[in-house]
Amino acid sequence: MEQLIGNKFEILKNLGEGGTGEVLLARDIHLNRLVAVKKIKKENEQREQARKEMEFLRELNHPNLPAVYDFWEEKEWLYLVMEYVEGITLEQFLKKNRKVEPEQAISWGIKLTEVLGYLHSRKPPVLYRDLKPGNIMIKPGGELKLIDLGACMKSVESGKQKGYVGTYGYAPSEQWRPGGISVRSDIYALGAVLHEMVTGMNPLEAGYERRPVREYDRSIPVFLEKVIAKCTAKEPEERYQTMKKVREALQANTIYKKTRKAFRSLGSLVITLFSFGGIVFWGYPLINGVPKEDFPFPYLYEPLFFMMVVVILKILLKGRTAFIKKIEKSILVTEKKFDGLHVMK
Repeated sequence: MEQLIGNKFEILKNLGEGGTGEVLLARDIHLNRLVAVKKIKKENEQREQARKEMEFLRELNHPNLPAVYDFWEEKEWLYLVMEYVEGITLEQFLKKNRKVEPEQAISWGIKLTEVLGYLHSRKPPVLYRDLKPGNIMIKPGGELKLIDLGACMKSVESGKQKGYVGTYGYAPSEQWRPGGISVRSDIYALGAVLHEMVTGMNPLEAGYERRPVREYDRSIPVFLEKVIAKCTAKEPEERYQTMKKVREALQANTIYKKTRKAFRSLGSLVITLFSFGGIVFWGYPLINGVPKEDFPFPYLYEPLFFMMVVVILKILLKGRTAFIKKIEKSILVTEKKFDGLHVMK
């Protein structure tokens, strides 16, 4: 392994290898910062085309994308220098923790829709094509970075799809057909990743079958099951048509959940106040003595009024939820149940 490449990058160690090259951890000796250097074997790519695509990648600017610093060609190799992202991949996280809590999965899902939506909004649109846990980096603070942007050099030629890039289990079936790729292909992959997050089921395992997420865990929110199911619909027309729509679906239900929680907290406070009021109206006269002619009425009017309000509030706030859960339980019993980017022009 070379100790110094590009006249300024000191190689520290090998971070990983693939069929087309390797990723190296290096130190920029001029700026004294760590970088990731992707060393890619040239496969008859035209120099000008490769440079054009790398210049395009250098223009990308999003907090959930690693920055691209440099690119050059040397003998039979192409070198891409990118921001080094410290942390672990989502794939490593799932191997250690098996799955992600629904609320965290929703939060990460929203972040992924933002960065993928940013790529799709470029002129021309950029398709990621290989979204999977191994290409999602989780930084120590919990932030996400979508990594592995460099392999687009071998998958793009004059704006037309060259080869078939993706990972079975995450990429939709149309991605393996000529001209089948679109933004809805990335939407499918996002749904597949969300499915694995909340269920812990790896689509690369033998005998895998993607089933509704609540069949694996009933604590997963119903709305999240619907979002994932729509993202992973077999026909592209049946999926969300943009990342913005996916994000809105995730955010709308998150806002609803927060509002509902706040409403229930307010309801609990009101119940507590009315319960206290009932105790005061019942207890104070009792302690001080209730005239015989006032017992039981009108002495009990005020306490009964407060108690009735408490009962009604409890029915409104909790009774309906319990009823819905009972119906869902009944239904369950009776139910059968990257390699890179692609630039479109």
